Amino acid sequence: MTATRIGVGGEQPYDVILGSGVTAELPALVGDRASTVVVIHAEGLEALAGRARDALTAAGYTVRAEP
Repeated sequence: MTATRIGVGGEQPYDVILGSGVTAELPALVGDRASTVVVIHAEGLEALAGRARDALTAAGYTVRAEP
C-alpha cells in the first residue's frame, strides 16, 4: 500500500488521500473526525470507486462517488 495525505487549508480544512492498494485501509486512513467522504475518480474507474465506496459505507461514513 502506498498512500499520500495532502492537507487542504481554508475555512473548512480537509485532507485528500491518494494512493494505490488503499481500499481496505480507507476507513483507518480517513479516521474518526470525518463523517462524509467524497470519492473522486476518473471516467472508467467506476468499479474501483465502488469498492472504495463500499468499504467506507460499511465503516459508517456517508459516501459520494464523483467522476
